[in-house]
Amino acid sequence: METLLVELTKSLVSGLLMGMVFALVALGLTVIFGVMDIVNFAHGEFLMIGMYTTLIMSPLLGVDPLLTLPACALVGALLGVACYFGLVRFLLRGPMVAQLLGTFGLMLTLRNLALLFMGSEPRLVQQGVLVGKSLVVGPGVVLESTKLAAAVLSIVSFVFVWWLIRRTKTGKALTATSLDKDGARYMGISTERMNALAWALGGASVGVAGGVLVNFWPVDPNVGLLFTMIAFATVALGGFGSIQGAFVAGIIIGLIVYIPPVWDALTAFADPEADTQGTTYNLSNSIAAVATGGLAGQGYGEGTQTQLGFVPEQQTDFIFTVVAEELGFAGSATLLGLYGIICWRIWRTALLARDTFGMLVCVGVLAMFAFQIFQSVGMTTGIMPVTGIPLPFLSYGGSSSLTSFLAIGLVLNVHMRRYR
Repeated sequence: METLLVELTKSLVSGLLMGMVFALVALGLTVIFGVMDIVNFAHGEFLMIGMYTTLIMSPLLGVDPLLTLPACALVGALLGVACYFGLVRFLLRGPMVAQLLGTFGLMLTLRNLALLFMGSEPRLVQQGVLVGKSLVVGPGVVLESTKLAAAVLSIVSFVFVWWLIRRTKTGKALTATSLDKDGARYMGISTERMNALAWALGGASVGVAGGVLVNFWPVDPNVGLLFTMIAFATVALGGFGSIQGAFVAGIIIGLIVYIPPVWDALTAFADPEADTQGTTYNLSNSIAAVATGGLAGQGYGEGTQTQLGFVPEQQTDFIFTVVAEELGFAGSATLLGLYGIICWRIWRTALLARDTFGMLVCVGVLAMFAFQIFQSVGMTTGIMPVTGIPLPFLSYGGSSSLTSFLAIGLVLNVHMRRYR
């Protein structure tokens, strides 16, 4: 009983500290969405750049990693402003789908640039005033100094942003822009400047988060994916655009994911070689099956990994491994191309819808299919956590197939009534 109490206390303390870090990561996304109602899929890549900034500048300048945080904020702010003026302001003239795809493309660009210049190896800050230090606060309860500093920085950042928005003229101009852009423009407020300021604040805050995070979390070009998902969950749970809500939601998510079994299951995909007989057994065999498919595959019904039963649940969650192994790259690309055609047709129907309700129905169906496809294919190839998400129209299961066909029926109904 005592051991369980100690473990629970350790989990609560760790969850509280990391929850504040999650909140800090989500702060920039909250500010951008609150002012502009746009979702930045590249938010995690901004975090990655902040982490690399500290990793490079600390040894280069011979200073402690914490002293590079102003540089992280500056780099993040400049990146945010550059992305706004170079891409986002043009995306705002198009439909919501264009904004989503535009920031998604920005995410892929930043990630591949990092892969090109920094390589794929995970790196971590090795030296610093707080690196490797800890504070014992009770029996078996140890606080890592780096995480404690990150939590304090999170509180300071939230207080500063709250003060800026609620107590300054600039903040009131940001609030006016978020509530009514046309009205703010009539009152003499430069909404273009306010939008750029929102991206600068968002980039600076997530840059600082990256600078402090790299002290205890390794950075690589794919690190942004996990924290993007956490940031989106935090913003949604806290109420889109709510500063106080994001802080509370970050703590709640930190407490949830730091229950050890939940956290291990969530992050196992990041290191599949660590436990090939446990939580990553499915993933290891799935990647092996995909890799053996080659260009043309091993032939229908001839896949060794799948036919011999090395890949569990290959008829449902891991059905893409069967396609990749037996039909190869050609078959996989064809399948993804067909999915692309379906998503494109749904998008086109959304643009042709005669009313807002029809458009929202189509966008909802498109989001559902896009997430299911990305998650299902991603988890079989090791870039997403392993979950029970089926592949639409392909995974075995009546409820999934019925839901998919009903969703397509809704889209067809919107398309049929587009001129009435």
